[in-house]
Amino acid sequence: MSESSARIRPNDGCGYLIGIFLVTCLLFIMNGMMAGVLFVRLRPLLPEWANRARYAQIFILAVPIGLILLEWFVWDWFLDRLRRRRAPTTPAQNE
Repeated sequence: MSESSARIRPNDGCGYLIGIFLVTCLLFIMNGMMAGVLFVRLRPLLPEWANRARYAQIFILAVPIGLILLEWFVWDWFLDRLRRRRAPTTPAQNE
């Protein structure tokens, strides 16, 4: 077995990317529904200019995208913390 194939993790490749794509699509749909409900609830509190269709579309598109970025950031942070906790300590780290 060559060294390059020994370094390939099972979660690398096309399947991994398709999985990430599907999860992101699901998050986008759920975040879009939440943004729509939030906008409808906030509409009476917003100034008149914010109730125009142009600004509603910006809100309903920008909020789900921002939430997806935040959700993936939190997921990466969580996995990083989990990996650090599971990583074996070396003698150099204990000094």
